[in-house]
Amino acid sequence: MTNFQPFEGFEDQDSIPFNRFEGQDNIPFNDEWRQEEPDDIELENKNSEDEDSDFRIDEDNIIEDVEVDMEDFNLNIDTEAEFNGCQSLGGQRNEDSDEQEDLEVIDNDEWDSLSDNSGDNKKRREMIKELGKQTLCSVGEVHKVAFHIGQKYKAKKELKDKIDLHALETRRNISFTKNDKSRLTAICDGTVVLNASGVGGPTSGKKVKGKDVNSDKVKCTWKLHASRSSEHDYWFIKTYNQKHICLQTRKIRSCTTTFLSKRIMDQIEANPGLPVRALQEQLQSTYGVSISEEKAFRAKTLATKNVAGDYVKQYAALRDYVLELQKRNEGTTVKIDVVSEPVVSSLTRQFRRIYVCLGPLKKGFKAGLREFLGLDGAFMKGPFPGQILSAVGVDSNNGTYPLAYAVVESENTSSWKWFLQCLAEDLELYLNSNFTFISDRQKGLLPAIEQLFPNAEHRFCIRHIYQNMRIRFKTTEYKEYFWRCATATTIPEFEVVMEGKFQTCY
Repeated sequence: MTNFQPFEGFEDQDSIPFNRFEGQDNIPFNDEWRQEEPDDIELENKNSEDEDSDFRIDEDNIIEDVEVDMEDFNLNIDTEAEFNGCQSLGGQRNEDSDEQEDLEVIDNDEWDSLSDNSGDNKKRREMIKELGKQTLCSVGEVHKVAFHIGQKYKAKKELKDKIDLHALETRRNISFTKNDKSRLTAICDGTVVLNASGVGGPTSGKKVKGKDVNSDKVKCTWKLHASRSSEHDYWFIKTYNQKHICLQTRKIRSCTTTFLSKRIMDQIEANPGLPVRALQEQLQSTYGVSISEEKAFRAKTLATKNVAGDYVKQYAALRDYVLELQKRNEGTTVKIDVVSEPVVSSLTRQFRRIYVCLGPLKKGFKAGLREFLGLDGAFMKGPFPGQILSAVGVDSNNGTYPLAYAVVESENTSSWKWFLQCLAEDLELYLNSNFTFISDRQKGLLPAIEQLFPNAEHRFCIRHIYQNMRIRFKTTEYKEYFWRCATATTIPEFEVVMEGKFQTCY
């Protein structure tokens, strides 16, 4: 392979403009030699360019220059302005400059600058500055400023609740000096003791190392004032000084039981069984204040009452509940049993019992009638204890079919007779009905069924019998014998099991 040699007259290699060659046609090589070894020549040419030239061209990524119309560029430039180090561009104007003088230009002098010392601009700057501030609360989280001048509220209670929340978050005691129909003024009750040198601290003002020290108490500078012009207007904050100069405290007056109950209502609704001790520790960790266990218990009780409802108010709305049931469910039967007050002249009556049988359930039971009913009772918890009596049937899939329920004072013969009489009227049961009842052998239910349905079959629940038997017989041997007897389908099979002659199959 022939090596490339420079031509005569070009002794200096740097004078040859290799970086300007884009092909081999411009190189004055021998045509015969170029035809024989074109690939080798191209390779040698590129290698020599890389070795001898200081500049390299990336031919694959060449970016062409974009043509710029300077006529459109000059439309946005004031050609008469003189710049430092530049000449005036006035001479470059074209003939169309007269037509462009009619363009609308914004006059910045018409806009008020925030750097002016006018009163309106000063207030505007202060308000923007206050809105943009961020402060750290006692928990260490970043919050925006709670209040600012011009902030409005629909009701005074909303503003007072927010002030109480601010007092709890900042751990300061705030009191209301004015609280009427049109004005509300709140100040911080904290004080700072200043000694003679102007340094604040818990100094008593008596003596420090044998020397008398003059000290003065200074009130905290935090203040908020809001007002409204009429009874139907919003409450606006007119004065607000957000700076606290007093020390924080762990005893906050605004941390009341009512205030805490509103904060934990969602938590109690999600977890009603939350322990009081855990709730107390959580509140103390969240707000950084001292909360006693008794206060946490009262807050939880009040929150539970707000979530579940007040029992007294619920009983007062019992008639409205009955009317709503009958309105939404056609054919529903509801009966309320009341007793007279001890005072004969009293116009009110005391609630004792209520019976409810929904119309669709009653209609479905009659359509797929199976002469079988299960009866049972359960205890009620709360400030007004009682018993819930229920009657269920069996549907076509051998599943439980709820039919009727009643709330009574206790599970006795009188209450069971009243419940069964109401149930008999709805289901059209008579003394000679061949229904089958199953129960847990409750002592008040046995005589009630014998008196009302003497021809009915009364069976007992195996599970309840076995639970009672476990108290005396705790071994598993009796369990096997018992379930064998209970599942026997014929009398001979039952007698064999009772005599203990069966064999267990494994």
